[in-house]
Amino acid sequence: MNREKEIWRQGPDEAARKLEAHPESGLTGAEARRRLAEYGPNLVEEAESRPWWRILLAQVANFIAGLLAAASVVSLLLGQEVEAVAIAIALLLNVAIGFFTEWRAERSLEALRHLGMARSRVVRGGKERQVEASELVPGDVLLLSAGDLVPADARVVRAEGLTVDESALTGESISLAKGPDAVEAIAEGETPENMLYRGTVVAGGGARCLVAATGMDTRLGEIAKLAGEASGGGTPLARRLERLGRRLVFLTLAVAAAVAALGFATGKPPFLIFETAVALAVAAIPEGLPVVATIALAQGMWRMASRGAVMTHLEAVETLGSTTVICTDKTGTLTENRMTVRFLSLPDGGEEEPDGKFSDPAVRALRAAVLANAAELGGADEQPRGDPMELALLRAGREAGLDRPELLRSHPEKRREPFSADTKMMATVHRVDGDHRAWVKGAPEAVLAACDLEDPVRAELEKRQDELARRGLRLLGLATKAMEDPGGDIYQNMEFLGFVCLEDPVREGVVADVDMLHDAGLRVVMVTGDHKATARAVAEKLDIIRSGDPDPHLGSELADLDSLTEEQADELRRTPVFARITPERKLDIVDLLQRGGQVVAMTGDGVNDAPALKKADIGVAMGKRGSQAAKQAADVVLTNDDFTAIAWAVEQGRVIFRNIRRFVVFLLSGNAAEVAAVALAMALGWPLPLLPLQILYLNMISDVFPALALGVGRESGDVMNRPPRDPSEPLLARRHWWEMAGYAVLIAAVCLVAFVLAGTTRQAASEAFLTLALARTWHVFNMRGPEEHPLRNSVTKNPLAWGAVALSLALLAAATYTPLAAILDLRPPTGPATLYVPLLSLVPLAVVQLVKSFWGKERNE
Repeated sequence: MNREKEIWRQGPDEAARKLEAHPESGLTGAEARRRLAEYGPNLVEEAESRPWWRILLAQVANFIAGLLAAASVVSLLLGQEVEAVAIAIALLLNVAIGFFTEWRAERSLEALRHLGMARSRVVRGGKERQVEASELVPGDVLLLSAGDLVPADARVVRAEGLTVDESALTGESISLAKGPDAVEAIAEGETPENMLYRGTVVAGGGARCLVAATGMDTRLGEIAKLAGEASGGGTPLARRLERLGRRLVFLTLAVAAAVAALGFATGKPPFLIFETAVALAVAAIPEGLPVVATIALAQGMWRMASRGAVMTHLEAVETLGSTTVICTDKTGTLTENRMTVRFLSLPDGGEEEPDGKFSDPAVRALRAAVLANAAELGGADEQPRGDPMELALLRAGREAGLDRPELLRSHPEKRREPFSADTKMMATVHRVDGDHRAWVKGAPEAVLAACDLEDPVRAELEKRQDELARRGLRLLGLATKAMEDPGGDIYQNMEFLGFVCLEDPVREGVVADVDMLHDAGLRVVMVTGDHKATARAVAEKLDIIRSGDPDPHLGSELADLDSLTEEQADELRRTPVFARITPERKLDIVDLLQRGGQVVAMTGDGVNDAPALKKADIGVAMGKRGSQAAKQAADVVLTNDDFTAIAWAVEQGRVIFRNIRRFVVFLLSGNAAEVAAVALAMALGWPLPLLPLQILYLNMISDVFPALALGVGRESGDVMNRPPRDPSEPLLARRHWWEMAGYAVLIAAVCLVAFVLAGTTRQAASEAFLTLALARTWHVFNMRGPEEHPLRNSVTKNPLAWGAVALSLALLAAATYTPLAAILDLRPPTGPATLYVPLLSLVPLAVVQLVKSFWGKERNE
């Protein structure tokens, strides 16, 4: 049971009684085992990997796969065993490609999900010992020191200079001081000063704590539950393909029913009617659609993997391309999560950067920052230890020739006052030339209050403090004091030395990435746990806030989305920065944007990002710095933590969607031509110009290979200079259906012309088949963009397109001049047909190229 709410308002002794704990001796071994049985192991449940059978089931549970399966069964019932087997092979090919691709992605992600449990120092039975972190129980006495990962939620009962990095939990990029005193109230988005939470890191000092909650009862566990409850609702591409599949079902049934009714009305034999219905069903079903869609997405997935990204779902590649809003955390994503000293602000108003050339006043100020410090830079073979902010101060001091170990030799430390939540300062007292002097650093307002300053000077310094804070800088006040008695009171009548100004620098290249995304019509929204002023300053540096944008909003303003007016909701949707955000509020932001019809991508690396990553249309987690919870919830894990990959992925997603749209138009228009040819011949009382097995073979050679070439082509257009697609726009808009109808009429017309010229005999059927097959082969070149040159475009520059044409022609020749012709009931063309068959097949290509060259200038395909 999570007892946090019962104890952070209590003093240390009362908290120990509530937890039935013994702060000095700890639990006995028997009591620890009893509580472990009662509360369970200290584990946060991980999202289970999908078993192989669920991945397989996902590949067959769609309408197009159902259509193929139904067509195979119907063919088998009608005695068309060859057709049934051929359709089944097409189905199995699609399922196999999709299964192995997603299985590979799942296995790749497992490496990122792996997390070993560390050991923790506890006191049990009056003795310090190490136990597996999974064996911690409520009431355990936990010992922590700088660098330790906090393994459970714990109540501090004793602390010495304790600071904790909670950036993974709260998004706050600075370390926070912690102590044992009771806390009466906290603001939203903050954590109690006497509580430590699982997943955070001890930045400096040490502590003795009482474990308050373990496993799923921790704050991390609660966030994991939120992530598990969040629902993404499927990706846009998956929804589009599902809608297209449903439409094809009804279209196929309607065509088959219409032709069957026509056949009965004209007195055709029942078997011929059923045979024709099967032929139309086979013609209408795009066997290559699921295969090529899967390969196109997989190719994009593998391309992304080569750039340091792991996609957990195939559709995630395309979904980034349809994104309209990217919600991104600040710390560790837009910034480096590394404090750096920008400059010193001296009492006279001067500013000096740490470039190795400091004035005497600046050196005095830096001496305070170096001596009043608990961190260690370490040597060449040692890792730095301590608070990132204090490490930054030591680095700046080293630039000025103030190395702490050397200073301590000439300024031996005689006394240390650790940072306290009460004073908000820390101090060290040193012996200097026979005298004693204290060096102090701390919160600027606390340091100023403890310094001996005249009122006008104090007012001017307070004004400068506010101005520096509005620039997004983290400020520390520095002071010194001569001490007659080294044990005397330090924090009064001090000499003010200046402000040290630090910042968490933005990642290299992020500004250019943000500008590129804006040019592509995407909105970048920064969602952070930082203060409002800090968040705004960083957002301005990154060009996230632009002219006309609303001011940053606080998470508390999202308390009740349902009570917002439309004007309020609209302003929040246009807001580029949200500050002081909790995990619940991040979910609210994603929900608010999605209600407004936006396709939302969420990037992040902290534990607090996990629920929003799961809820968003696509979640993008950082792999190196990302928390376990974030990686489990994400659709995409960036193994190199490179924000640039997000912008590149958006571009690739747009390219992939355009390629998918192109090959869908190619497939359906070619198949519609077959339907039109068969239906019109049936209506005119002619023999069937195409047999079911011929149609299936034609679909396999004319659909799969050219469509695959279109699906994996590299677009050379300016996709990132266009706005995002309307999220509600279907995969095929009305204009695409009219376009496909035109293609189908042209191809069907030349097929039937060849059939009539040859006398509508079985030999004529062979020539009609060849005309249609050739026309569909050249049809791939009709898929260029209207704005592209007829001869030099993204299709003609694609070597795979030429390879697909060559392969289709080779397979067509094999079907005509090898023993395969007997199975397909085909005969080679003879006499005049050797001339008019290829000429007729070129007519649709010529007509379309002329139309696109003169009238097809619209850019938005």
